[in-house]
Amino acid sequence: MKILAAILAAAVAAALAVGAPLYLGAERLVSQAAESELDAYSGKLEDALRAEVDRGLALAAQTAAQPWIGAAMRDGDRAVIAREMGPGFPEMKAEHGVVQVQFHLPPATSFLRLHSLEEFGDDLSSFRATVVTANREKRAVSGLERGRGGLGVRAVVPVEAEGVHVGTVEFGMSFGAPFFENLARAATAEAEFYLFPADNVATFDASDAEQSRMASTISAPPLLDATTLARVRSGETVAGRFDVGGRAMMGRVEPIRDYAGNVSGAAHLLTSLEGFAATSAEVRRAALIGAGLAFAAALAMGLMFSHWIGTRLAALGARMGGVAAGDLDAPIEGADRSDEIGGMAKALEVFRANAAEVAALKFEQERMEEGARAARAQMLRQLGQQIGAVVEAAAAGDLSRRVACDFDEPDLNALGGAVNALADTVAGAIGAVRTVLSALASGDLSQRMNGTHRGEFAALQTDVNATAEALTTLLGGISGAVAALTGTADAMAREAHDLADRASSQAASLEQTSATMEQMSATVSSNAQSAEQASGGARSVAQASDRSRSAIEGAVAQMRDIAQSAERIASITDAIESIAMQTNLLALNAAVEAARAGEAGKGFAVVASEVRALARRASEAAAEINTLTGESRDNVAKGVASVEGARTTLTEMADQIGDLERLIGEISSASREQALGVGEISSTISGLDQMTQENARIADQTEGVVKALQQEVARLQALSANFSASRGRKAA
Repeated sequence: MKILAAILAAAVAAALAVGAPLYLGAERLVSQAAESELDAYSGKLEDALRAEVDRGLALAAQTAAQPWIGAAMRDGDRAVIAREMGPGFPEMKAEHGVVQVQFHLPPATSFLRLHSLEEFGDDLSSFRATVVTANREKRAVSGLERGRGGLGVRAVVPVEAEGVHVGTVEFGMSFGAPFFENLARAATAEAEFYLFPADNVATFDASDAEQSRMASTISAPPLLDATTLARVRSGETVAGRFDVGGRAMMGRVEPIRDYAGNVSGAAHLLTSLEGFAATSAEVRRAALIGAGLAFAAALAMGLMFSHWIGTRLAALGARMGGVAAGDLDAPIEGADRSDEIGGMAKALEVFRANAAEVAALKFEQERMEEGARAARAQMLRQLGQQIGAVVEAAAAGDLSRRVACDFDEPDLNALGGAVNALADTVAGAIGAVRTVLSALASGDLSQRMNGTHRGEFAALQTDVNATAEALTTLLGGISGAVAALTGTADAMAREAHDLADRASSQAASLEQTSATMEQMSATVSSNAQSAEQASGGARSVAQASDRSRSAIEGAVAQMRDIAQSAERIASITDAIESIAMQTNLLALNAAVEAARAGEAGKGFAVVASEVRALARRASEAAAEINTLTGESRDNVAKGVASVEGARTTLTEMADQIGDLERLIGEISSASREQALGVGEISSTISGLDQMTQENARIADQTEGVVKALQQEVARLQALSANFSASRGRKAA
């Protein structure tokens, strides 16, 4: 049954092989013939266009050769050309198809239009490439081009006057309805011409600026839609079939390019398909007859062949079934035949032998695969053990263990290599961190975590280096603060020493003042005993009074100096307190950074704690100095007030002594009062002496405190010097 179906299929295939190419080829032959017609039509279009160009060039060259034309253009005399050539323009238009004649001045200025005498003087250089080229290169130029009069065939020839180029003359030939009507009559075909608008040309005819069918040899509406015209305007040639008034026609739309290469229009060339229809029908009829005859012949031959081959194929089929069932020992009958059946039997024998060999190879392959699986399982166990050992050692802190990549399989070696690379990466990162932390612990701040790291190790590298940089900056700030504190302490020591010296000087002055007052007291007593010596005593008292007033004024000035020194000491102690506060903040930040560093930052934390203690003691010392200087200021203020009182008293005494010189008679009574005043002065000077001694004691104490502060600052500087920001350079 299958053979019969195959015979029927072969008969059908034979029929199709004979009839289908003819039947289907008939349509292709029609299309090819129509394409050939359109190719010829397109060639005639090019020939007609070339003929128009040649006619225009001949007319333009003939005109340019007239000497009076060049002279008129040189002289700017339009009237001469218009008078001589204007009357003949209608005849040229009728006989030669000339639609325009125009003269130009370089580079492309309209000099005269015979077809439009009132239009001249406009610049055409932006769109008339033929005119620009002809004037620039002084040669004849031709081609399709759009002008103010629309699209046409342009023939431009240079004009000379006595050998000097003065411009060009242009003849524009028809490229509209008359041109295509003549072309269609010569080719026994039809044509349409569509003009595309140009934005850069202001034409005299408004319809020329619109996309429209400008010429057609058929009376039907335009055949091309906007989509087809858009494809052609992009430079594509479009073919298709059209129904024109009940006639089947093949059309081809070709882009029309102007002299500048721009697509200015579309030429739709049409040829009738009616002449090819009868030929196509005859070819199809012959194809059907041939296909029927081929089917009948193939069917008869197939039935005869099927009876002869059927019995032999049945025997081979039975033996094939046995081979498929696993019977590979029995021989194949008919393998010695030389015909096709024998070839099939030989092939079956080869198949049987191959099947037996495949069975043997399959058994051997299964045995080898079993051995390979066992070996691979052993290598996997070894690899797992080695990886486990590396991981276990790494968990215990030993990063020196590695996987031995000596397996027979590259994949296992690659896996072991990846584990080793991971261990190398971790060991390298940890080693770099240990190097930096060890250097920090030893006081070396110049070490950084170098090398190229990725992922979390790169983040660790960034954090470690940032910590080292922060510590370096912190130590630099502390060192700067210590240097400033050292300078301030030295200044305080000098001021305290000066204060002590001034206090000693004041004490000596007060002792001298006290001695003077004792002498004054003796003088007053002597005056009370002897009135006769009043005059001499009064003079002595006056002299002593002057000296006392000078001494007291010196004491007042010194007291004021002491007050100013106390004020400076107060400002210095304020600066010390500010520096101590900043040092305390820096030490606190250092302690925080040391805590972040963990175990590696413990040594630095101890230093930070010592710095904070020093800053606290410096602050307490400054506060104590402020207290002492405050007490000194108060005592000095009291001393100044007392001395001012003494100065006032001495001034009064000087006045009284003057009165004594005039009123010697009142000396006895005044001497008693003077004794009382001198007693008060002695008491006041005694109190002032005590205050001065107290000021000297406070000044000595201040000098001792400042020296202690200098010692603490030196200790802080020694501690910060233990850290270096780089080799050979201390942190500063």
